[in-house]
Amino acid sequence: WDDWGGDWIKGLMAALGGLIYAIPILIVSGVSSIMTAAMSRGMGDAESIMGVCVAGLSCLSAIWGLFIGVVFPAAMIKYVENEEFGAFFRFGDIFAFIRENISNYIVAILLAWVAEIVAGFGVIACVIGVFLTAFWSQLVGVHLLGQVAYAAKAPAPVLAATPMTPVEPLAPIEPEVFDVEAETEELDAPYDDEEPTEE
Repeated sequence: WDDWGGDWIKGLMAALGGLIYAIPILIVSGVSSIMTAAMSRGMGDAESIMGVCVAGLSCLSAIWGLFIGVVFPAAMIKYVENEEFGAFFRFGDIFAFIRENISNYIVAILLAWVAEIVAGFGVIACVIGVFLTAFWSQLVGVHLLGQVAYAAKAPAPVLAATPMTPVEPLAPIEPEVFDVEAETEELDAPYDDEEPTEE
């Protein structure tokens, strides 16, 4: 909060980045307006062709608007992290950030859209309330994006390794030698002690 001038410049750069993203929509809207004005004069067969073109341009404008709504918040996060205006157009880094934080990012985008829808009800408060609710929705959106950026930078928890108890090596087992002669002598010993009987 001690650098208001720098914050204003960053805000202007973010607005300029959003304006550059919206240039295709502005061009398409201008072309559609020209075609619509030409159709109002009644040009016969050309009127139906222009109607198809206007419908196609409207679809392209809607698709590009959806692209901006999904991609531009991530571009703004990368701009804040790098403090470089070129970060708005490093689409490789932007898509990588979205892919690595897809779950948190989707939730943040959806909640930000809900906040913008709720902000539209400020018109009920004599129209003046829409400025307050619009400002509130912007705060909600940037707060959610900040949480996504913070979660992306948070280090993963490291599990402590459990020390293993050393196991004492087993003593070698000596093989038992079987002495055949000794066993035979032990078996014959009782018979050797007996005296032969006379008949």
